[in-house]
Amino acid sequence: MAGKLRFIHDGFSEIGRKFRRRKLRKHQRALEGQRQEAFLRLGRRSWEAQIDLSAYSDLRDKLRGLDDRAGQLTAKTGELQAQSGSLQSERAAEIARFDELSRPVLEEKAEVDKALRAARARQSENERAIAGLQGRLKWLTDELERPGQAGSGQRSRESLLAEQKGTTHQLAAAIPAREALAAEVNRLTGESQRLADHLARIEADRKSILAPIDAKLQRVQQESKGATREISDVGREQTDRFTELGAALYRQKEAHPALQDCRQAVEAIDQNRAEVQAALDASVTLTIAMPRRTMLKFAAVPLLLLLVAVGAVLVLYSLSPETPDAGPLQRITRRITGRAGRDLSDPAVASEESRKTEIVTAFLRAPREESTRQQAIDILENDLTTVGSTADRGYVPYLTKILRRGEPELRAAAGHSIGMIGPAPSELPVLLEALNDPVPGVRDAALAALQQLGDDSNIRLLVRRIHASTRESGRQSRERFRADVMPDFRRLGVPIFDGATFLHYASDPQIGRAAFVTDAPVQKVLDFYRSRSGRRALQAQEFSRVYFGGTPQDPTGGKRLAAESEASFQRAVRAGKPPAEIRAEMDRHAARMLSLPMARYIDTEIYGSPSFIALEDARPAAASRTIRYVAVFEDRALGKTGFEVHGAAAD
Repeated sequence: MAGKLRFIHDGFSEIGRKFRRRKLRKHQRALEGQRQEAFLRLGRRSWEAQIDLSAYSDLRDKLRGLDDRAGQLTAKTGELQAQSGSLQSERAAEIARFDELSRPVLEEKAEVDKALRAARARQSENERAIAGLQGRLKWLTDELERPGQAGSGQRSRESLLAEQKGTTHQLAAAIPAREALAAEVNRLTGESQRLADHLARIEADRKSILAPIDAKLQRVQQESKGATREISDVGREQTDRFTELGAALYRQKEAHPALQDCRQAVEAIDQNRAEVQAALDASVTLTIAMPRRTMLKFAAVPLLLLLVAVGAVLVLYSLSPETPDAGPLQRITRRITGRAGRDLSDPAVASEESRKTEIVTAFLRAPREESTRQQAIDILENDLTTVGSTADRGYVPYLTKILRRGEPELRAAAGHSIGMIGPAPSELPVLLEALNDPVPGVRDAALAALQQLGDDSNIRLLVRRIHASTRESGRQSRERFRADVMPDFRRLGVPIFDGATFLHYASDPQIGRAAFVTDAPVQKVLDFYRSRSGRRALQAQEFSRVYFGGTPQDPTGGKRLAAESEASFQRAVRAGKPPAEIRAEMDRHAARMLSLPMARYIDTEIYGSPSFIALEDARPAAASRTIRYVAVFEDRALGKTGFEVHGAAAD
């Protein structure tokens, strides 16, 4: 009996071997990755040690060319960043200059408007008094014209005559005052209009001065983005060539002393790979040595039990009064794919549609199964795009359900389809919800759909708010569907106002900016940060002067930072630092420029007049560090209180 049941023991042993082989293959893949990294280190070491690479002249020449190109691009990036900082400082200075020009005019106009309101109030009071006197005088005249009576009636008539005389005198005095008040109102109205025209001329001059600066700034920023992308491409190419060089040196058994430790690391990895392969071969040998049909017999036992369980479930299912409903995503998918209008009479089309249906069905049953996931995602994305192209609003309820849940790629496709169909105001809540989704690709789709509601001034302002917070991140297309992680502010020691909502689309963790909104009033948020920091709130210009070294000639402190950036770049080049370190240093300087209060919050239509509170006492003398501060403002795009914490990342 024990011999007959031997297949059970062998079956469990084989299952254990399969799990072991899976772990070994995973370890084998990890070792292959480590091997490539070891080749990369070997190639870099040979380049840094300047050993003779004449035997690898092609790779040597390519690497020299890449080094030269990286240096040129790094220098160009530094120059462009310095130009950008200078232009931003120039722009802020011009804005400050025009603010200085308009401030006395605004103050004078405020006084004139105040006087005008008071004069109009006096004029209205005078008009009411005249109307009252005229009405009283008419009533007295009517009373006096009635037939009088002797006795007490005669005395009443004398009283009426006296009152009539007094009212006539009051009316005679009030009418000239009316003319004087009308003249005063006309004068103040003309003065207010003159000051308004003056302000309009100042605004027109401001726009004409800022237009060429903005054009230059946009050109410089575009060139900087292009140079940054090219630097990234060059860096990847250098990595590939160093890896290729390291593999060639290892194959040729290059024995230079400087390469010994790197070569030994590759040898150790190869030895480990050989051991893993030997273990795999031994496991496979044991599997082959098993008696035939062992696993078939072993599988028959649980299969029989499974069939019994399935039969019981089917019996219970058939006795159920109604069939359970399918999941929401499956119902939506059936509705969309079933109305795609394909000609199923063609056998080839029918076969292809059947194949797609099988893939999608398998995906819906097991969404995380990698073998079918990407194929199903591609099929469903294409179906959703087809639905969007129909412009049929009957699909919108299904699309909004997909936008709210499910795979990131499908949610983004649903958002794009809503934009293609044309969203209505009723879709605004779900689009605003998706706009702050942790997944960048979903946010992009929601923004594209929202832009179709261009007639709404609040939406236009929100779109401007998002563009003002967007910076070129170099995110790869496959990373667009990875959820962004909210920074751990408790670990960083940055206080966050209770109950605030984190805004993914307005935050930039790479440069340490985290954005929030709250329903609480601005003053309450300011009081919170004042109590935490022990420092008072400042306006942009004073804050820039105190913490960013702003001066009358350089109000934002941008020129000072640009000069520091240029000096840092020159020192790094003279010291012969690697291009990657120079790029990182330039990125740190660029992040500091992007955090300048008078540059970041320049659009008053979006941010109003922000207040700034330093979260640490980092004065200009410590300018090599990121200054942690909070900006609190009226977020006019969302109609709430907004605040942004800067420097909320490790320096």
